[in-house]
Amino acid sequence: MKVRWALLTIAAALVLGIGAGFAFGQVARPLMQMALSCMLLDEAEKAGYLDKQKRSVLIDQAAKAKSLDSSARQSVLNLKAGCLT
Repeated sequence: MKVRWALLTIAAALVLGIGAGFAFGQVARPLMQMALSCMLLDEAEKAGYLDKQKRSVLIDQAAKAKSLDSSARQSVLNLKAGCLT
């Protein structure tokens, strides 16, 4: 009887852990993508590959790409408005 409850408790904890991880991933993904994208653009600027004008042109070209779906296009527009640099 104790073994059954232990296994049920383990199974319930596993299901709750997976569900919580999935929910956190859905909430945090856009923020993490924005932070990573801004960081990569900043590093490209520091390395001398981009300047402010080239960065703006790059983001504008990405926003106009026909291969992007609506959510990716919105992310690019957020990238233009969202980076603090």
